[in-house]
Amino acid sequence: MKKYGFTLVELLVVIAVIALLMAILLPALTRAREQGKRAVCLHHLQQLFIAWTMYADNNNDKTVRGDAGEYDSWHPNEIPWVMKDYDAATLEQRREAIEKGVLFRYTRDIRVYKCPTGQSENIRMYSSVDSMNSADDAHMGFGAGAVMIKVRQQIRKTYERIVFYDDGCFGDHAMGAFSIFVYKNAKPSSQCWWDEPPVRHGEGSTFAFADGHTEYHKWLDKQTIDFSLGILSNPCDTDGNEDMRWFSLGVWGSPPVDRMPN
Repeated sequence: MKKYGFTLVELLVVIAVIALLMAILLPALTRAREQGKRAVCLHHLQQLFIAWTMYADNNNDKTVRGDAGEYDSWHPNEIPWVMKDYDAATLEQRREAIEKGVLFRYTRDIRVYKCPTGQSENIRMYSSVDSMNSADDAHMGFGAGAVMIKVRQQIRKTYERIVFYDDGCFGDHAMGAFSIFVYKNAKPSSQCWWDEPPVRHGEGSTFAFADGHTEYHKWLDKQTIDFSLGILSNPCDTDGNEDMRWFSLGVWGSPPVDRMPN
């Protein structure tokens, strides 16, 4: 009986076809996986916002303290939304820092504080912004118009004001609270970003806003991404950076302005 089988050429063709299909499908699968994680991240931010709203509802419209315990002297008798976890040496201590924060009673799932893209050592990956009852120009010198929100009624254009965002962690924990200078040239060194803008889920990050919606925002200026990744020094001497304008509006409700004379 005559035996049939693949020739070497046929086998190589089959392997080549399989390799081609994998090259086509793997990027699509990777994107789909990332979009799924981004959706979970947005859901977590939504849950934190709901907790933020419930706190205000139960406290005469007051906003929860937005830093993570680093500005105690500015907030007498106010417990932050999460306690200071910068010096926490163990995972258990980082969990306790969240559980002792005042928002945990409104969202008692430790997983809500972490993006699914995080590593095992990342317990908290979300931060607030300085304007949400954390810091202001009087304390930090951010620039005229950098006002700290103490009650929700102070917020104008709630659809563009950021409450929480995915900062991706610097090390094993998230930041205390994010900020940006209001001035275009806030210092002689022309430092306009205060903190590095987060590059998460692609070339942007996820945000929760004061009107209750969440969204993924992609950075438009390559310099923003390069600065965040450490490729470029602070690029704030460049006019027309739409990312700085967007984030300044989100944090302070004010676009970057020329520095006032001393």
